[in-house]
Amino acid sequence: MTRSINILFIIFTAFLFLGTSKLEATHIVGGDMTYRCLGGGKYEFTLTFTRDCELGAGDAEFDNYAIVAIYDHNFNPVSLGTAGYMFMPYVHEETDTLNTDLTSFCNISGAEVCVHQTVFRDTITLLPRTGGYIFSYQRCCRNASLLNVKDPLQTGSTISIALTEEAFNACNSSPVFNQWPDIYVCTNRQLNVNQLATDIDGDQLVYKLNTPYSGATIAEPRPDRFSKFTLPYEPLEWAPGYQLDNLLGSAVPLQINPTNGFISGIPDHPGQFAVGIMVEEYRNGQLLSVVKRDFQLNVRSCGTPPVADFEAPTVLCGTDDFTVNFQNTSQDADQFFWRFNYPSIAPGETSSDVNPVYTYPNTPDFTGKEVFTVGLKATRTADQCYDEIFKDILVIADPLLVDFEFELISCEDASLQVVLKDVSESLNTVYTISGRKWTVKISDSDIRNSNDKDFYLTIPKQGVIEVTLEVTTVEGCVEEIQRPVDVNFVDIQFIANPFVICAGETINQLVANPNPVWTYIWSPAEGLIFENGDDRSNPKCLIDHDIIYSVTVTDGICSVEGTVSVVVKDWFTLEIEGPEYICDPEVTLTAGGTNDPEVEYEWSLNPDFNPILTTGKIVTLPFAGNEQEFFVRIKEGTGCALNDTSILVKRNEIELDFEKEVTFCASLEKEIILTNLRPDQDLTFTWEVNPNITVQNNGFTVLVSADSPQEFYMYFSVVNQYGCESEDSILVRVIPGPVLVLDETLECNTYTYCFTAFNGEGTSFQWNFGDPQSPDNTSSLVNPCHTYPGTGTFTVTVSAVFEICGAEFSLTKDIFVPEIFALEGKDTVVFCKGEESVMLDVNPSNFTMDVKWYNEQNELVGTGIMVDFAPDGDELLHIIAIDTFGCVAELDMFLDEYSFDLSKDNPGVLCFGDTITLKVYNNNSDQLEY
Repeated sequence: MTRSINILFIIFTAFLFLGTSKLEATHIVGGDMTYRCLGGGKYEFTLTFTRDCELGAGDAEFDNYAIVAIYDHNFNPVSLGTAGYMFMPYVHEETDTLNTDLTSFCNISGAEVCVHQTVFRDTITLLPRTGGYIFSYQRCCRNASLLNVKDPLQTGSTISIALTEEAFNACNSSPVFNQWPDIYVCTNRQLNVNQLATDIDGDQLVYKLNTPYSGATIAEPRPDRFSKFTLPYEPLEWAPGYQLDNLLGSAVPLQINPTNGFISGIPDHPGQFAVGIMVEEYRNGQLLSVVKRDFQLNVRSCGTPPVADFEAPTVLCGTDDFTVNFQNTSQDADQFFWRFNYPSIAPGETSSDVNPVYTYPNTPDFTGKEVFTVGLKATRTADQCYDEIFKDILVIADPLLVDFEFELISCEDASLQVVLKDVSESLNTVYTISGRKWTVKISDSDIRNSNDKDFYLTIPKQGVIEVTLEVTTVEGCVEEIQRPVDVNFVDIQFIANPFVICAGETINQLVANPNPVWTYIWSPAEGLIFENGDDRSNPKCLIDHDIIYSVTVTDGICSVEGTVSVVVKDWFTLEIEGPEYICDPEVTLTAGGTNDPEVEYEWSLNPDFNPILTTGKIVTLPFAGNEQEFFVRIKEGTGCALNDTSILVKRNEIELDFEKEVTFCASLEKEIILTNLRPDQDLTFTWEVNPNITVQNNGFTVLVSADSPQEFYMYFSVVNQYGCESEDSILVRVIPGPVLVLDETLECNTYTYCFTAFNGEGTSFQWNFGDPQSPDNTSSLVNPCHTYPGTGTFTVTVSAVFEICGAEFSLTKDIFVPEIFALEGKDTVVFCKGEESVMLDVNPSNFTMDVKWYNEQNELVGTGIMVDFAPDGDELLHIIAIDTFGCVAELDMFLDEYSFDLSKDNPGVLCFGDTITLKVYNNNSDQLEY
């Protein structure tokens, strides 16, 4: 897959970098150094070095040789290599230039970024040395544009690695970083920079951030002798505002995952920044090596360009339908142009659909195996920013054929040597097979795998193995075949061993797995019958005495020997010994008729022996019901019985029905009856002496009584005429008797009473209200009510049955029915104005009651049947009375202040001495006194 969007990866050939015999390098980006053990003290060292080919000086190219100084662990020069140095040659084919041109197109701003990377590599033979070795390469200087390094143009770089004494002794190889970091990243976007390393020894790797070393000087930018190397190593100085725990000076600093080497963080301002990391190698907890790398992150302000991408198969392998459903996974684009046979734009070979469908091959010159390049251009129409992506699809017309052959090589007593041969290459002409995977299932717990072309196995002797062969090709096709393989190894299996036959019988087949292709040699031949000419694989046998046959079987590769015994038995009559009657719920039976210990017996309840209950000469079987027939026969092949037989057994077990627990109330008597469920049996009871019981009816009835609550057992034993015995007991609980309480409630303003009998254990009630003239004089309700004809005294009786006691209890009570409660008094009381008090009363009849008087403001103004009240004008009083039954009566009384209503005649004008008659008229009906 290739991609084109503002990032062009251009691989230059080596001659572009080799122009002079001595080359210089400034504007260092970074690098690292690793080693690989070749054995015998010989090591290969690799120096990867990068420089800025955009900002670097024109004559600042790489060296033809990297001069690497060799020290001991105390930085003393070591006389190895060439005068203590390694002159690492320049590896031309591993040099490339990563030139990333950032233009204003698609909203990405910033100057061009160009990183030139090269590799130096050489081998050296080392001797064991206490403390090990240090290898060092120094160059100067770094980019002036670095924001996080103090005086970067005055700061060089030291790339070194220590080969420790422990690593040398273990022939250890250091970890190697898998890839160079991204050349540039964008502001305000989460980083995910992969700096995973691989260790060929499989050791534990731990990743950390690291402050890179400075080294060399601007005066001596390329040290070529020990005196010019800068010692000791000094970490570079970070610029103000930057430090190891925040290399980019951002709110979310750089971090490295210690387990997988992925660098994360969010840069929040553009610029160039130096970054250092290291990976530590541990084996069994011991530190063996440390590889340090420093590099440059170029942070740019980026827009969001569209991203072209799609999903499609990379190869179509001999299918019936070469139709591809392309799944467009592009981002931030709304216009698409597909070319299915790039760069062709012929009719039918392009599409503008979002998710097109195209069928291969669609060209007249298709050869049967061809690579088609698919190009997708995804455009954002708003600003015409676009991205392109190209992917190849290999189309192969012929199917990938897979097959294998199975071959038996040799055999042992319990195992076979076999080979599975992959013959797929001979079946395919257009495919190049690159690999295969065998999966052979011997059993659920024995599954074997191989990637060899011919899979050699040692397997146990068994009939079938499951074989799966998966084949992969260089073209990327995968196919598999799965089938069972019959492992036809020589073997001898007999129908039975020993073979038990009855006198005069013929065995029609001795061998269970006869194979006429194999060779069989039998000994002795007496009694064997071969009916198929030279085929000796499966003889019949007719013999009148016991014999052992030996046979040797071979298929030309493997041989096996076996023996089979033939036992000839005499006929006998099968019998059963056992009781006719039993008392227990099981019976023991014995099969007889022969003393042969090899005879096996099968027992059943059915003459067809389905199902078989058990096996054995002497058996104990469960018994159901009152009688049961049991059948026995000889197991086939173990004896020669003339018959099957059976026995009828009857059970005389005592069966009684009675209450195992009884409960009744003190001072009562409880009758307990035991019922014989087997009327054909005569039973005799023996009860344990107990003062609380009376035995009747030959022990079948027991009367139990007690004066006080208690609990005890009644024990008894019983025997029938067959001598079957049984013992049992009855638990007796005597509880206190109930206390019956009668309560009644008068319904006010009526002659009705409602009744309640208090005792929660009663199960039925019967009431008599003492009112024989009423048709409703009785009731069976739990809480009944009754209306009497008038006032008087009546006798009420309630009877309740208490099931727990098994008895009835009664209670009688006299009740008085009073007159209906009423309050009598004057509706209106007239008083004269000016009276200080008025005596008021109500008529209580024959009732005892509590009386309260209230004014119109609901204020209590007096109590009792008579009150002395001081009126103030007309007023309404409310009287409330409650009698002894809780019934309420009420009355309103109006106090009326009296007013005179008078008139008189007008005499007119009179003279002195005239006589007049005065007359006053009363205008109401009141009687007045003048």
